[in-house]
Amino acid sequence: MSAQPFIERIVKEKEELDIKRHALRSFLYTEKYEQLPGMHQVLLVKQNNVMDQYSDILQERLRLLTEEGQECNAVNGL
Repeated sequence: MSAQPFIERIVKEKEELDIKRHALRSFLYTEKYEQLPGMHQVLLVKQNNVMDQYSDILQERLRLLTEEGQECNAVNGL
């Protein structure tokens, strides 16, 4: 069984997340953000931080899966 479709799903998930992260981060520097009530600003910053962590976790999973795949190929002589 190949892990490739699984890896592709994680790559797609990270790409979509990173697009949303970029949009949110850009929004945090707008006048519209500055006009939001304070608690909304706090929550958006927290959301941004969590999205950063989530992206880092997905990146680490991809790194591990890639390394494991290379190790598996080496053992199998591929």
